[in-house]
Amino acid sequence: GPGDWPAVARDLGLDQVLVIDEAGKVHQTPAMAERVRFTGNVDHVVVPLGAKPVPEPGAE
Repeated sequence: GPGDWPAVARDLGLDQVLVIDEAGKVHQTPAMAERVRFTGNVDHVVVPLGAKPVPEPGAE
């Protein structure tokens, strides 16, 4: 599912990844966070590639 992107990116050897979830929240790797600058108020989080899956919005 959408929360598995850190593991998929790691398995593909990618370190610069940015994902926007269904709620519009931006999830990005630390390497991508160093390259991206948001203009305006953007809900975002930096997720290390070794992180556990990110819960989907509304999931408990």
